[in-house]
Amino acid sequence: MPLSFGEKLLSAGADIKAGEGKNIYLLMSALFFLLITAYLLKPVREMLILTQGGSEVRSYAVALQAGLLILLLPIYGICVRKFESRKFMIGIALFFSTNLFFFYLWGITGHTSSIPFFIWLGAFGILMVSQFWAFASQIYGKEAGERLFALVAVGAGLGSWVGAASSRLLVTHFSANEIILVSIVTLLISIAFAANVKGNDAAHVIDNDIESAAPVSYWSGFALVAKSQYLFLIAIFVILMNWGNSTGEYLLSVVVEGFYDHGVAVGTMGDSKSTYIGKFYSEFYLWVNLVAVIFQFFFVSRLIKKIGFNWAFIITPILVMLGYGVLAFFPIVAFFKVIKIAENGLDYSLQNTTRQILFLPTSRREKYEARAVIDTVCWRIGDLLQAASIFIGLHLLNILPRHFVWLNIVLAACMIILGVFIGKIYQSKKITA
Repeated sequence: MPLSFGEKLLSAGADIKAGEGKNIYLLMSALFFLLITAYLLKPVREMLILTQGGSEVRSYAVALQAGLLILLLPIYGICVRKFESRKFMIGIALFFSTNLFFFYLWGITGHTSSIPFFIWLGAFGILMVSQFWAFASQIYGKEAGERLFALVAVGAGLGSWVGAASSRLLVTHFSANEIILVSIVTLLISIAFAANVKGNDAAHVIDNDIESAAPVSYWSGFALVAKSQYLFLIAIFVILMNWGNSTGEYLLSVVVEGFYDHGVAVGTMGDSKSTYIGKFYSEFYLWVNLVAVIFQFFFVSRLIKKIGFNWAFIITPILVMLGYGVLAFFPIVAFFKVIKIAENGLDYSLQNTTRQILFLPTSRREKYEARAVIDTVCWRIGDLLQAASIFIGLHLLNILPRHFVWLNIVLAACMIILGVFIGKIYQSKKITA
């Protein structure tokens, strides 16, 4: 059976077989609109938190997200076991859409929502994307997932880029509350595409000893992670990864506020602080996602095939360590922006794809419950450690913000070592699972 025209286009990015194109396009489209939603909301988050709080308050608000997630995840696990995957995914999207509408109503009535919205968006951004990839990993097996996940993830890169470009225009003409209203529409479009993906949601789920031995309890997602060496190492890797990335985000927010204050002082700043921050972050995310989508489509799948999964998995922390290493000795502001764009671009493309592939040889409960724990609580533990390190560094050790680049160098080195061990276990699971 020959490839269709659409499948031939996809073949430029990965090896694709006849008949696989429709599901890829549907999943790409769902992820495309989901990431548009996220990137419409990210500048809104920064506009609210930095105008009503500041970079230090932002750092501490990140840590509060972990508490909310610890309360939500057991409920999430119960729902996973109770509902069929496709219906559950639709229900989660409708739930978050309703939340957004309440934030809109709260905002237009004049109430302050910066910290609650910041905390909520952290949960939404991670949990919704984790839910999507858990569903996708049930549609594809290990062989197909390694080939095609890079193509599916192109939707994330394109959606992030379009969302960043759109938000840059919207922040100039619309309020934060109006942008929230637009994001509800894009979220509903996303779930409409995902609901039409064809395939058996449980076709590639593995029933292994961990699945059958793990007790079904309120905290079973945490138990799955604790009892599996593989999942536990992935959890530690994610903690270190987000600790480093969040520290970099803090440093970027310091730079942004510094630029604004300097512009006000010399009389060259014509925008309000809210508008300036919104424009800066929209442009920043625009470049990040342009880098991510180009690398995602043309290089990720081929790179994994060429150098092998193990090396592909640790390339990002290697480059991050080198980049921050140069920055430690040459602390140039413009260079820092380039480093941060490159770091986030690789995180969103290569690192994200390889991290999703890690869950292919796992059971359904591991794909949903354990993955949700890793992608949310462990992710936010990284934020918590970031907040603690910022507080200790600024208020107890009295170090300058730029010195936190050394922390990121150490974290990247730890990720490289840990990534080597994870890759070895993945390869053994690939053979025996």
